Amino acid sequence: KCDEYADGTVLQEGVAAVAWRNMHVKRIGGEKGKVKQKEWLDKEGGLCNYLYISVPEHGTLSNEVTMKSKRILSYTALAVFGIVAAGCASTAYEKKAVQPTPAAPVSSASDVSATDVSAINLVPGAAVKTYGWADMANGGSGIRYPDTANIVFIGEKGYRIGDGALVAYSDRLSKRMAFTNAIASGSVTSESVTLEPAIIVLTGTVDLSDGAVNDSDHSYYDAFDPETHKRLHKDIIYKIGSNKAIIGAAGARLAYGGLEAKADGEGKAQNIIIRNIEFWDAHGSTDYDTSVEQYAKKKASIDALVFNAVENPTKDSYAYVPENIWIDHCTFSDGPCSDLERNYNHDGLLDLKAGRFVTISYCEFYNHDKVTLIAPGEKFTRAEERTLTLHHNYYHEATQRMPRTRACLLHVYNNYYDSIFQYALGPGINAQFIVENNYFGKVNSSSGNGIVKYFDSSETHDTSKFYQSGNNVTIKDSDVIFDSVEKGGSFSSHAVSEAPWKIEYDYKALLQNAEELPALLPAAAGSGKITSIEINGKALAE
Repeated sequence: KCDEYADGTVLQEGVAAVAWRNMHVKRIGGEKGKVKQKEWLDKEGGLCNYLYISVPEHGTLSNEVTMKSKRILSYTALAVFGIVAAGCASTAYEKKAVQPTPAAPVSSASDVSATDVSAINLVPGAAVKTYGWADMANGGSGIRYPDTANIVFIGEKGYRIGDGALVAYSDRLSKRMAFTNAIASGSVTSESVTLEPAIIVLTGTVDLSDGAVNDSDHSYYDAFDPETHKRLHKDIIYKIGSNKAIIGAAGARLAYGGLEAKADGEGKAQNIIIRNIEFWDAHGSTDYDTSVEQYAKKKASIDALVFNAVENPTKDSYAYVPENIWIDHCTFSDGPCSDLERNYNHDGLLDLKAGRFVTISYCEFYNHDKVTLIAPGEKFTRAEERTLTLHHNYYHEATQRMPRTRACLLHVYNNYYDSIFQYALGPGINAQFIVENNYFGKVNSSSGNGIVKYFDSSETHDTSKFYQSGNNVTIKDSDVIFDSVEKGGSFSSHAVSEAPWKIEYDYKALLQNAEELPALLPAAAGSGKITSIEINGKALAE
């Protein structure tokens, strides 16, 4: 039975299984490969011992591994990205002497990597490696899936808890109610926002508007009081509680509303993982009717996904900050709406007033104006309140803010920007940018737009630092425009030759040449690219 899996079968995200136990490998040339040992259950329930190798290269790799049993196996690590990448060299491995070590139990937490784009094997309590700031959470031990048996499956016909029976939806508990209750409280029957750990797995679409809005009819938000001109319907927003993992299965989509995680108390808006979800047209409206002249400049305020915080009395920082967040393989857009020049119905796609230890990876953002805002005002100058990594994201057919920031420690690497209508990166006061190995494609510069737009309002106009390396273009003055708040007016006043802060987490194994990204990311980033999901080794079932 064990030999059935010794041919490179992917048994866990991004790794191929190779038999036999008690082996170390060393890449010829001296660099050590990363080898871990794991027990797997065979089809008859017996234990098989395997080693799995975390392969640092990307795309298709043909690797020869010499086994303790003197067998040689070849495998292709397609699961590293889920696609074939041309030009990857093969790597040979040789056996080294080892000492026997006990195998881990099958139920133990196991590493999960952001490189795993074709499958999810979710194990409650398992550590995740995001190759970003989230890996520095909890004193450097990173973040984990909630360690809980409270797994809520939200299906098309009903919901179930763990291995329990399917419960059909009813007028008293709809699919929308079951989902929004579960992400807040961990229970389908309570809408209270709690710290209760839960894993929520969604199949299909949740209409957050309960039928008030659809792709062809947004009239719900065209209703205003004829005397006060104030809108009649509030934005549709539901809360996310701490210690929640929201995982999208087949066609998982959230439509016509937004989600919010708010750090309004101890432990709030912490330990949140969202993967493989499409955020579709978080429609809203302006507070007042913009057809009335005095309200003509009003803008919409709804975000598809937002992480909020509560200000300190000093008003320049936050009492509590969202922490330990991974957003991965999600798609964000305005759906069929056209709201690219004037925000009548949408604000941000993914906004953060503050957030520590945040990784946003392999997401797609398109058909939107103001994509991501980090910090809502010039008074927020404490960079340590916003520590974020953006990597392997695909931005296209969008206008601006990818992201727009104030004070932050921001690492932007291996992202692909194409068909951008105004600008991509918008650093502001005390923004500390490290920008590596990104691909900047078409940016509409015919009307004075650029790759970067600077917003540094500091009097010394040098608090914002911009370090660049390995991008497909070297950003220069002609690629930069300046907002009216900018006091410097020169890119050279911000550009630095050394990184403005030290990256402590591991990401080099994932770092790719910028030229690879146009072929890679349209096929790998966004929801729906994860084609297989297992929970504790079991395939999902309705």
